Amino acid sequence: MICVSISGQTASQILEELNHVSMAEIRLDLLNLSDNEIMEVFEAHPNLIATYRPGRVTEIERTRQLKLALKHGATWIDIELEAPTDWKKEMIMFASKLGKKVIISTHNFEKTPTTDELLSLVEVMQKEGADLVKLACLADSAAACARLLSLYERYKNILVIGMGPHGSITRIAAPFLGAPFTFAAGTAGKTAPGQFTFSEMQRAIQLINHGE
Repeated sequence: MICVSISGQTASQILEELNHVSMAEIRLDLLNLSDNEIMEVFEAHPNLIATYRPGRVTEIERTRQLKLALKHGATWIDIELEAPTDWKKEMIMFASKLGKKVIISTHNFEKTPTTDELLSLVEVMQKEGADLVKLACLADSAAACARLLSLYERYKNILVIGMGPHGSITRIAAPFLGAPFTFAAGTAGKTAPGQFTFSEMQRAIQLINHGE
C-alpha cells in the first residue's frame, strides 16, 4: 500500500486528493487548517495518519490538534521517539483508548547508524509501545541501504526508510519486505528527501508485480 504524505494544501484540495488514494498522512505541521477543517478531513477517509512535528506551535496546541484528529477518525498517530516520555505516554494512552494505532518514528538526517545501533533503536521504540516502528535515516551508500533493509528479517511491524537519492530503493522495497505501507509525495510536493511522487511509486510497484 502507498501512503501519500499530504502537505501545503487547502482543506478542499486535501479532500479532493483523498478521493484518489487508499491511505494518506496528514502533515498538520505543514498545513493551516482550522479545527472544523481538521475534523472534516479526518472524517472523510478511513485510513489516515495524523502527524504534527514539533517546533511550529506550542506543545499544548500540537497535542490538542493531534487529539482532535484522533477523535475524528485518524487511524494512526505518528509521534517522535525523541519526544518527552510523559507526552509519549499521554498520546499512546489516548490513542489506545480510542482503538487507534501508534507509529513511533525517529529521523537521522546525517547518517545511517551501525547495525547494532539500529537494532537498539527498534527495541527501544517497540518497548515504548509502538504498533509500528518508523526508522528513517540518510542513506549515502548501498551498504547503508542494506543495513536498513536487513531489519525486516528480524522484526515485524516496522518501516525503514533510506532518505536521499541513494535510499530510494528502500522506499520501493518496503512493501515487498513486510512493511504495511510505503510513503510517497502528494500533489503539493515532497515532504522528505528522496521521496517519490505517488505516480512514480505506483509505477515502480506495478513493474515489480507484473514486470511490465
